[in-house]
Amino acid sequence: MLADVRSGEHKRLDLAGVALSTLAMLLLMLPLIEGPERRWAGWPVAFVGFYLHQRRKSRRGLSPLLETDLFGDRAFNVGALLILIFWGSTTPFSFSYVLLMQTGYGYSPLATAGSLVILGGAFGIVSPIAGRLTSFGVRRIMMAGVLVDLVGMLLALVLCWTVGPLPAAWLLPSLLLVGIGMGLFMTPILNAVMSGIHDRHVASGILTTMQRGGNALGVAALEVPFFLTLSSAGSRGLSQTASYVQAFGGLSEVAPRFSLCTNLTAPLAAFRRG
Repeated sequence: MLADVRSGEHKRLDLAGVALSTLAMLLLMLPLIEGPERRWAGWPVAFVGFYLHQRRKSRRGLSPLLETDLFGDRAFNVGALLILIFWGSTTPFSFSYVLLMQTGYGYSPLATAGSLVILGGAFGIVSPIAGRLTSFGVRRIMMAGVLVDLVGMLLALVLCWTVGPLPAAWLLPSLLLVGIGMGLFMTPILNAVMSGIHDRHVASGILTTMQRGGNALGVAALEVPFFLTLSSAGSRGLSQTASYVQAFGGLSEVAPRFSLCTNLTAPLAAFRRG
């Protein structure tokens, strides 16, 4: 458990920082979502402008939205990057599963949400357990989580591309494994990164932003193979259900590569605090 570090110091909201960060994310996300016809390259300038603005406020003690001194901590930098990569692969998997269930199989939103309880439930149960397993080593538990997540996605890939017609219930073990992997990964990395940070309120906000950014970037980028495979399957005369199964398999082929990237990077994360 992390110690209570609440401070009585009042901080003003950095409205300029909020505006710059929002603009930078908009310029980054819109071309990814809208496609190659949106060839806007303004996001690097916006992010640089945001960082310079925040660094100036940090040096002057003016309560910036982002404490740039945090990026002098290697463990924090590596942890933030790993969170971005991990959620960039896991979120598109669950999002594509929703498309498969509702449009491919024709299940209702309620039934689809009910099946996703397996993923969310596994995550919720394993997370507190993972926090107690860190005595075996933070990086070991993180890598175990990424590997379990990877196995879950690869299982979905094998089922989608080898079993036809594929019963929807056969994908439930994949959701279970992905949920377990998420739980094993997130709690150790958050505890390791946050344990040595003085201003944990700001740091937790950055890590949450990296998670949400990974969600958005992953869905924007990794849904491309999903819809390309879907279009190809439809042009070959496959049924709607079979086309969506193939598309989910296409996503399940690409997403593990990003998950594997996390697994290869995790041993290099020299968490001095874990």
